[in-house]
Amino acid sequence: METKTLIHSGAAKEMSYTERYNVAPLIPLPEYLFHRLFQLNCRTVFGVANYSTAKLYQAIAVSGIHGIQTINQLNTSFAVDAYGRAIGVSCYVTSESAELGHVNGFFGSFCEYVPILQVVVLEQSHDLERLIGDVSIFHDVVDDPSEIDSCVRTLFWGKRPVYMGLRSKDATKLVPSSSLNGNIADKMGIKNTFFQTDTIKRVIDKIIAEVYASSRPLIVVDALIDRYNYNSTIQNFLTETGIPFVTTLMSKGSIDESLPNFVGTFLGTMSQPIVREYMNNADCTLILGCMIENFKNSYCRFNYKSKNQILLWNDRVKIENNIIPDILLHELLPQLIASLDTTKIVNSRPVTIPNMIPRVEPQPVTFLRQEYLWFKMSTWLKQGDVIISESGTSAIGLLQQKFPDNTRLVSQAIWNSSGYSIGACLGILAAYRDMGTLDKHRIILMVGDGSLQFTFQELSTILTHGFKPYIFVINNQGYTVDRTLNREKTHLNATYFDIQPWELLKLPSLFYSQEYFKRRCMSVGELNSLLSDKEFNKSDQLKIVELILPSMDVPVLLDPRDDSSDDESSPQHKRPRT
Repeated sequence: METKTLIHSGAAKEMSYTERYNVAPLIPLPEYLFHRLFQLNCRTVFGVANYSTAKLYQAIAVSGIHGIQTINQLNTSFAVDAYGRAIGVSCYVTSESAELGHVNGFFGSFCEYVPILQVVVLEQSHDLERLIGDVSIFHDVVDDPSEIDSCVRTLFWGKRPVYMGLRSKDATKLVPSSSLNGNIADKMGIKNTFFQTDTIKRVIDKIIAEVYASSRPLIVVDALIDRYNYNSTIQNFLTETGIPFVTTLMSKGSIDESLPNFVGTFLGTMSQPIVREYMNNADCTLILGCMIENFKNSYCRFNYKSKNQILLWNDRVKIENNIIPDILLHELLPQLIASLDTTKIVNSRPVTIPNMIPRVEPQPVTFLRQEYLWFKMSTWLKQGDVIISESGTSAIGLLQQKFPDNTRLVSQAIWNSSGYSIGACLGILAAYRDMGTLDKHRIILMVGDGSLQFTFQELSTILTHGFKPYIFVINNQGYTVDRTLNREKTHLNATYFDIQPWELLKLPSLFYSQEYFKRRCMSVGELNSLLSDKEFNKSDQLKIVELILPSMDVPVLLDPRDDSSDDESSPQHKRPRT
């Protein structure tokens, strides 16, 4: 992505920051905070304004940052999560009475390593440990620039939420702005207090020895590679070495999937057979930027089983069953890549894996089904697309397909909060606007009708700011994944997974008086016609498409009727390939 740019030490110095941006010698404490965020490319702060937070909005404007007012706190937390995934740092402001409304999103960001700063205006003192507990990597009540720097430093390098309390009485406190002139790389450069050169060298030597000795190496690129912005470094390494690699459900789209050594996306027990084959047969699996080693949800079990596996976390390394603590990813990874001699690495390139295609090419009059939908959508995608996907059939259907280069998927793969995608779409739109590249990308929202009803109000904010995404609503009359997973336990006439039908194509007109593109697709022919429509493929207006699908139809990876290959939870999908 064109994001997360850190100003490195050694850059030519012309004017100081305060001179360049005409910052006064003394500025309010909140203004200092927002200047620090501005220096890390954060250009938008989200929130729901109230009496307490109003004191911060003047500081936001003065520091050159946009303020986006969202409809409610839950949507705020989803928007700021997606913005942080794109930019590398994000922030929202709230107050004591409103902060609990953000908790769901805040927990999700902690779970998925997203660096968001929650700034809470405090009218009185509180026990932060009681309020925050274990769901932030740092929390503090700040009243001077050095404390702000500690919070932002931890946010940037820790890649997890930070809670910052700001007393109401300190919102107008004046502090020196001179610290803003310090080189931000030095200012933000966090040092590992446990770091020892000989320790990291021994770790690198051990990893190198394992890789060189391997006859079937495999690299797993997980989500922390993207969080720490090492995508290009790893992609160049994979291109040069030809080592087979997979992405995960958390990192889908972070590496070019057109590379000849791309095997597929590891989805645990939902993985395609060839991905499981590589995962099970590798004699050295190097898991780069590991976010999570194992987890289980209602439809998927995700864990690594390969022999001689080496996991590089953000703050530790695991070699087989031995954990070496206090090894930071941003210190280890560049040295490891530089130390590897690519001529000593076996590079058995796999056969290029195509998209899954329908078993039978349907006739145009055939009712639309998930199997054909996701295949056809994959052929419509193009380089530069950014897809925001809701949990459920949308995410699962997309994960089984190959993406064009530089196509990104934004989804809550682990936390799986219903309604995430609407707020996340707002966050992504704001992020690409702030990067100045919104006109070079199609922003595509895929959401189910049930999830849409959780958070649809944020469509109003999207329209208020003139954004024009593609919105595909999967109308399968309720919660299809839940119906499918409970098909053996649920009476056929049960209604508790149903929802009240909405006139989905009319939703934008509730908030918007301008013309917008709307279309309903019930058949294969209607979908094909839509995706080839020249007007539809212009990015000149909001587009909303309702896709009518059967209530018990699911993507093939989730279909329990398929056979199993290597264990009782691993569907072996026999599909023709192109």
